Amino acid sequence: MLTPQTPLTIRFRAANTVRVQATMQ
Repeated sequence: MLTPQTPLTIRFRAANTVRVQATMQ
């Protein structure tokens, strides 16, 4: 399933990535 790359989606993915990296560290 491909979701359209909307600013909201990009922002959500970016925040999720930062959260995961913070948890890993």
